[in-house]
Amino acid sequence: MEERAEPVPGSGEVLLRVKTCGICHTDVNIAKGTYFPRHKPPLILGHELAGVVEAVGPAANVQPGDRVLVYQCITCGRCDRCREGRQNLCRDIKTLGLDVDGGYADFIKVPAVNLIKLPDAISFGEGSLIADALSTAAHAVGKLGLAEGQVLAVFGTGVLGLNAVQVAAKIYGARVVAIDREDWKLERAMTKGAWKTLQAVPDVNIPTALKHLVAEVDAAMEFVGRPETYEQAVASVRRGGRVVLVGAATRPFTVDPLRLFKDEVDISGSYASLQSALPKLIRLVETGELTVKDMISHTFSLEEINAAIDMLAAHRSRSLRAVVEM
Repeated sequence: MEERAEPVPGSGEVLLRVKTCGICHTDVNIAKGTYFPRHKPPLILGHELAGVVEAVGPAANVQPGDRVLVYQCITCGRCDRCREGRQNLCRDIKTLGLDVDGGYADFIKVPAVNLIKLPDAISFGEGSLIADALSTAAHAVGKLGLAEGQVLAVFGTGVLGLNAVQVAAKIYGARVVAIDREDWKLERAMTKGAWKTLQAVPDVNIPTALKHLVAEVDAAMEFVGRPETYEQAVASVRRGGRVVLVGAATRPFTVDPLRLFKDEVDISGSYASLQSALPKLIRLVETGELTVKDMISHTFSLEEINAAIDMLAAHRSRSLRAVVEM
């Protein structure tokens, strides 16, 4: 912990008083040296931000006092990816807490265009979860082209997996099979709309177990970030099925080529989200069609951030999303 000068917003920027910042496991892995930001440290971590506009620079489109959440990707708006509506793949992308200073601070300077107003009915903690944990899951689910009644297997039911369960079940009408090692997470998945659950106990062949459970899987999502679960997801879907990989694996995995050219299984990845989707997600939370408040399992002060990261790294508690409150 250290004291720094308060940032000064320039043209089109705002000074945000951070109210809450979610502790993503990406941050835990960076802090423990198992995953690295794209910018060489020192760097303030934290990319799931919500807060209050404190001051605005020239040409900003918000006012002091506005309650907002922050879209985590700072993009150029000019490159071919941005122009085609895929700003999460911007050629010059800078992600809060990975490339530039993030939200584990009292104040942060951000572009005004990255702010989305937050209704009074939604807490700052919920806003932090919408900003990444919900939006990232919803973006990935949207890539599957699910039809009502189709079977989706979700590998890993942490906070992103649980959000994928509720989006797929409640918004798309999919029949979701939640897969996880821990029974308490599977119980939570049922409260989020899962149709069935499958516990990944040792020595169980997951693709075979899924066939016995549901006969055929139309699509699969992976939120664990391990080569073996990548492989299980790809092996689980029917011919012509779709797989979206969201968990951040850093080691290669093996794919049977017959799954690609003979079975026409589509495999894609999904990164972050699009800012244009956030207002709709805010409305869905505001109306109660989606819920994120129940996923905040722990809250910490900024002074407790290191203890929070140690707790999450050691898996000492049943945690979904821990949130820092300023």
